[in-house]
Amino acid sequence: MLSEAQFAVGAAQPKGTARLRTRFGRGVSAPEPDSPSSTHTLDTSAGAWTESAHPGGEPDVAPCLLFVSSELRQRGVKLSEPQQKALKELMRLMAVEASPRCPRDPGLDWEVTVSSPSDQEVLISVINRGLPLLSKSFLPDSVSKELPQLHYKNLGRHGQSFSIGFRTNTDDPQTAQTESSQRSGATAEPSEPSAELLPVREIQEGDFEALTQLFHKVYEYRYVNEAVYHPDRLRKMVFDKRLISLVAPLANGRLAAHLGMIRLGEKPHVYEMGFGLTDPDINSRGVFSTLLQELMEQANRIDMAYLVFDYVTNHDLTQRVVSRYGSCDMALCVGSQLSDTQAKLAALNIGTDSQEMDRYSILIGVKTQVDSPFGRTIHLPIALGEMLGFLIEPLGMEWLPTPRFCPLDESGSFHHSKDSFQRTASYELTRPGVRAIRKIIQDWRHALRLGYQYCSVDIPLDAPGVGQAYDRLANAGFFVSGFVPLRFSGRLALRLQATGPKRLAFHHIKIASEIGRRLLQVVHDSHERNVLL
Repeated sequence: MLSEAQFAVGAAQPKGTARLRTRFGRGVSAPEPDSPSSTHTLDTSAGAWTESAHPGGEPDVAPCLLFVSSELRQRGVKLSEPQQKALKELMRLMAVEASPRCPRDPGLDWEVTVSSPSDQEVLISVINRGLPLLSKSFLPDSVSKELPQLHYKNLGRHGQSFSIGFRTNTDDPQTAQTESSQRSGATAEPSEPSAELLPVREIQEGDFEALTQLFHKVYEYRYVNEAVYHPDRLRKMVFDKRLISLVAPLANGRLAAHLGMIRLGEKPHVYEMGFGLTDPDINSRGVFSTLLQELMEQANRIDMAYLVFDYVTNHDLTQRVVSRYGSCDMALCVGSQLSDTQAKLAALNIGTDSQEMDRYSILIGVKTQVDSPFGRTIHLPIALGEMLGFLIEPLGMEWLPTPRFCPLDESGSFHHSKDSFQRTASYELTRPGVRAIRKIIQDWRHALRLGYQYCSVDIPLDAPGVGQAYDRLANAGFFVSGFVPLRFSGRLALRLQATGPKRLAFHHIKIASEIGRRLLQVVHDSHERNVLL
């Protein structure tokens, strides 16, 4: 237990910001300090669990309360006794609601901040990164009455914020205006292995909060698409018909699994299979297969040109199930995702992840829903056609040699985007040209210095100069990935890729199909030829 004296170092900067980062949980050490010059940071492991009726005991919030009380006194804030009790109950209930209740759930991380926006205000903010608290509905009337302007905000991947303001130099403190954001829904108990599994159905009102809880249980706050941590965003996607969502519900109100189709393109209609996950504590087998079968039946009733799949390759179980429905492997993006944004094999009870691979590779596949959505022929330079032509054969397509005189434009143009979370850069050569390619190479080298680790370049196959564009990029260390739909249209693009100085353990990439394994060998050979030599 920390003593009040240990927080006294903040007295030198009473008008600044004081921050306490703590983790609740048995045997869990505190996070590393992160102390900007304007921030006083105190790190502690408030890991003691007191004896109580709550299963497993309740997290001890006393160090957090001591920290807040000390900072409030230094800043001239005196709370009434009812307010003190309400603040204590708020923190206790937050910790109880957000703390892990089964062995597979992660620990509970909090960040408590006390700041002084002005000489008359003090703001307390608690950011929860434990189990998502999706509203204030768990708070009793007694807390809401004494802290009437307690504000809640869903921060998505960064957790949830509960903040309250107080006036200084008064015996009857009043709350100050802070930013508010209302969110609907209530927290519920995590799923249990013994819960009865109900029939698969479409998502319903009330499931969105449970889906967010399931994503946190499997991925914590690391899932690649932040929308899954916002029930309102998921609800709007379904309402706008941008997400077709199927769930495997449990009798206790939680979800055992989820799988969806996300609409990516309008002309033609294109969907991507996504948001797929299963509770690792559910003993029932075949839940994902049942969801996939029902979703594929819905896909056959929808007017769409093709369906896109992307698979992680630290295991091949999903690939094997999906391959039954005729998916064709098209591209392998090596090291394109942070491994932290994917569920660990140990957590899924299907093995252990390789320690040799810092980033995961993504396999992209396509299932056509109409005849020849990309046409029947494409033109490729002979070297590229002989290297990659086998990928389009399952689509009923063939490649023809590019005409001999197909020069590369001197200027050219491109679009690009960067994802700082995944540390990836993406480029599309809208019009291949010498200067455009040179700028892409320069920009990627600059991104490498900033810590980016993966780059892709898409070259439309119907544009002139594909062969020359490939040669120039290959000389700069880019290697082949395969073919991808260009902006989810009826056009195909050649995808090239480059990686930063990270380990690429090709022998640990798991591919289920024969064509996919052949693609893996082609990509590996291209990497060795263009990058290592």
